[in-house]
Order: sequence, then C-alpha cells, then structure tokens
Amino acid sequence: MRGPRRAAVAVAAVVLVGCTGLSVDTPVEAGLELGERVQPPVRVVYPGPGIDADQESIVTGFLRAGGASDGAYDVARSFLTTQAGTKWAPDSAVVVLAPGARIRVTPVDADTVVVTAPTSGQISATGDYVSAAPGSEARALIDLTNEDGQWRVSTLPEGFGRWLPEAELPRLIQPFAVYFVAEDRRTLVPDLRWFPLDRLASRLARAQLDPVPKHLLGTVTSAVPAGTRLAGDTVVIDDGVASVNLVVTSPPDDPELRADLVAQLVATVRQDSRVSGVKLLSNGVPVALPGAPEVTKHPSDVGLNLFVPGPAAYPVVRRGTQVRIYRSTDDESSPDAALSVSYPAVPANQRALALSADGRELASLDGPGVIARRWREGREIVLPPFASSMCGPRYDRRGIVWFGGVSAADKRTRLFVQATSQVLSAAPAPVDVPWLVGRQVTELSISPNGDLLAVISTDSAGRGARVDVTGIRRDANGLPQAVGGRLRLGPALTAVRGLTWVSETALATIADGNGSTRVPTILELSGTVRSLPPLADAVRIDATSGGRALIVGTSKGTFWLRSGAQWNSGGTGQLISAAG
Repeated sequence: MRGPRRAAVAVAAVVLVGCTGLSVDTPVEAGLELGERVQPPVRVVYPGPGIDADQESIVTGFLRAGGASDGAYDVARSFLTTQAGTKWAPDSAVVVLAPGARIRVTPVDADTVVVTAPTSGQISATGDYVSAAPGSEARALIDLTNEDGQWRVSTLPEGFGRWLPEAELPRLIQPFAVYFVAEDRRTLVPDLRWFPLDRLASRLARAQLDPVPKHLLGTVTSAVPAGTRLAGDTVVIDDGVASVNLVVTSPPDDPELRADLVAQLVATVRQDSRVSGVKLLSNGVPVALPGAPEVTKHPSDVGLNLFVPGPAAYPVVRRGTQVRIYRSTDDESSPDAALSVSYPAVPANQRALALSADGRELASLDGPGVIARRWREGREIVLPPFASSMCGPRYDRRGIVWFGGVSAADKRTRLFVQATSQVLSAAPAPVDVPWLVGRQVTELSISPNGDLLAVISTDSAGRGARVDVTGIRRDANGLPQAVGGRLRLGPALTAVRGLTWVSETALATIADGNGSTRVPTILELSGTVRSLPPLADAVRIDATSGGRALIVGTSKGTFWLRSGAQWNSGGTGQLISAAG
C-alpha cells in the first residue's frame, strides 16, 4: 500500500518525449505510514521546445514537462507565451492519467487544439484526491499563437494545472498526513492530502493552518488560531531544524494549547526527510513550553503521541456452533490460552458475529436482523428490540458495540451504540446521522484509534452502494453522541460488500468482478483505490488487530488468509469480526 521510496541521490535524467503518448502502466501504491518520512526522489528534467515544432509537439511537450522535478517548471513554461507562463499555476488541479493512457491532440482550427486523455482521478489544489469512474476522460481546449515563427501555448483553461501519469505520482506528488488533536487529547488524528514533493516542509506547514475538515468536526480540534499565516510563506530548514514562524494575531496563552500546536506541527512537518526537529516561533519569538526542548523532535516531547496499534489478535472463527481461536495447524486440542477464555456455543441462526477488543464478549444478530444478542462470560443476553434491517455488530477498541439499522421508534436509519460496561439488558442508544436519511446501512467498521467510522450504505432499493468515512464525537465517558460530515471513498465502486480497517488510514472492502468473482480492494483515506488478487464468492472481509492479517470469507463457508500476493486457504468456518 505504500509508495516506493527513493534514495537521496541527485540525478538529472533527460527524458525525450515523442508525440504518441506516454504509457503509464505501473500501478500507484502511494501513501506513508504514520510518522514515516518521505525520501528525496530521483530528479527528472525534460527537453524544451524544438525548433519549428508543430502545434501537437508544443502541447504534448508542455504536458510532459509538467512532470519535471525542479518545482519551478521553467522548461514547461518555455512552451508557453510569456503572458501564459505568468498566469499558469502548476499547483492547481492535477489530472491523473490512467495506466496506459495516451494523450490525443486534435486540431479545432488554425490556432486551437483539443487535448483528451483517459483519467483515473484528480487532485485538487487543496490536496484532495477524487477517483474517476471507469472510462473517464479529461478534455482541455488550448489556444496557441505563432511568435517569431515558433508555436507557443497562449491560453489554458481556467484552473488548468498539470496532467500527470499515475505511475509518476510517487516521484512528484504523494499523500501526507495533516495532524489534528483528538478532542480528548489521547492522540493525534491524521487527515491525508496530496502534496508536491518540492518545498514539502513549507507546503505541510501551510496545510496545518487550514481549518478542521468537515468529516472530522467534533472529533478533533486544531490549536492553530484563526487567521494565522506562515511568515514569508516558507519554512526555513537549517541543519535539520525547521523554523516555523507563524504570524499570529492572538497567540494562545494556555500552555496546553501551545503544546497541541507544537505537536501538530512537528508531526506534520517532520514527514519531510530533511527535517529532524521543529522550532516554532510566533511573530518571530520562539514559543516556550515548560519542560520541553526549544527544538521539538516528536509530539511526545510535549505530551502527545501518534496512535500505535495494539498487539495482533488471533483470528476467531465459528465452526458449527463452536467458537474457537483459529490456528493454521487446525490443532483443536490446545486450549485458547492466548485469551484465557472459552466461548459459548452460538446457534447457527445467529449471524454477523463480532468480538470485543478484550476478546471476552461476542455480539450477534438473528437472521432477519431484528434481534441482537450479547454473549459475555458464558451469559447470553437478548437485547430489547430497537431496530430492524440491522447490520453489524462491530466493537471498537474503546469498549463500545455498534449496530446500524432502521429505528423501531421512528423508522429512520440510524446507528446504535452500547458500552460493554452497560447493563446488558438495556437497549442501545441511537446516534443520528443526517446523511443516512433515506439510505440503508449494510456494513460498518470503526478505526483502530476509535476516532473514525466507516459505513457502507445503499439506497432504499439496495443499489448505489457507497463507502463513507466520518469522525466520531463522544461524551466524557467515551459513548458516541454524533458524527461529522462524510468523506466518500472509491466513488467509482457502486457494488461493494464487507468492510474493515487495515490501518489507521486505509480500509478494505470487496468489489464485484465478473460473474462470481469478487475483488478485495484497498481504499486509502488519501483517495486511491487498489485491487488485490480476486477470489470467487467472497462476501466478507476482516483483519486481525492492527491490520496485520487480511482475511476473506466466502458464501460457501470457507475463508482465505492473505500471505504476500497470495490467498491461502484457512479451511471452513465463519470469521468473527474483531475490534480495531
């Protein structure tokens, strides 16, 4: 899932570009692990316009030169008139060309051409990646003029940035985390955005000044005062120390807020490989924190941390009515010592089983999705009716069991939550989700850090499945009260089933393929979509704690475990969804 990293070498490779298009067959596997820093890429430059080059060559050369590594794009601008070169903003929207895409240049009249190419997505000026539907094309109308006998581009469409092959993204633009502080200050929560790799520290620092994104409202907070800007619009790096000088109208007086501000910036800016520590200044004056160093190297220096997954859990499966820890040897004789717990027999009419984070509690639904049960320490409790057409259950790592369904009280689609410490016979509490009105919840999953919720929903007819991610707003006891706006992932996928988090920033689902073939698919919060080797009859997907193992269950009662690029048979049984 992670993009290729390149050693810090300074190589200038001249790429000679023809007019027949550029093949982009290499799949993108972009993204950074939390806290990981990007390595400097190999540098690539492109030739400028040839003497007496025709219109097609000029346009194609300009588009190719947008893939240069220098960040100034002087070669690309040499294909433009002086005026057009001044107006062109390379950091505007980036069109991502599909693998194997070929750019087509078609004359419209003597001075105008139309350029088209298949696309796989687009990156906005703010760094948001939106996947394109299959068969999508980008189209741009470009004017040229003849200056002193040489063709040059004179007019570009409004907001035109660059067209880049998907395979070039790891070299030029990658997703990075912009960190915010969880409302309860337990940890830092990332929002992934795409940034060009030149002047990376400055780009990251500027992004940190943006407001909290809509899908995280109520879940996180930012210690950056409103109206703050970066002095000189740049971050100065000296001997590994990044000096972030903020122009602030009202600097925060509260030491905790100052600590949060430092933690956000050091976690975000240190993803630049040139940065080993961050020195924060406010209006040119160093920001002092009691007991903290002037140069901060990690959020823990000021009392905050990045989320670290817990230890890997063993997969738990049901065979018949028996619930056991799965062992690859299929040795049923050894006890479940790993959890020091034995599970009760669960009747065959119970489905969608889920396991609590402590491994000591199960929850289930009956076949119609009307009655929910919890099983703890050998005791079975039937919950009072509260919803119909239910999905779930799923536990989070903060001791909450979740359901989705149609409320028995008012027939509205809601989520329902219950603390594992709560009286088992009580009904779960409803959580209103305005953007689920008129839809059905078919799957849900809570991120390992407990701050994000992913939901698959369909329209009332069961069509148009979509995957949305939102932040969770909790009360002082950790019980969810509300959710934020929605961040849609994989918009081109309209038939999906199964949902699980594989990391703090990525999910897995199963997309429809041809016939009975199903395609396990990774959805990154950065917006990218990656297909894994297909499996026949796959209906659910889960991961052990921390996403260390991906497991797929089929409609035939078998399950498969991922090992490298292969799926290995795990035998028969129903996988039980684990928390986080």
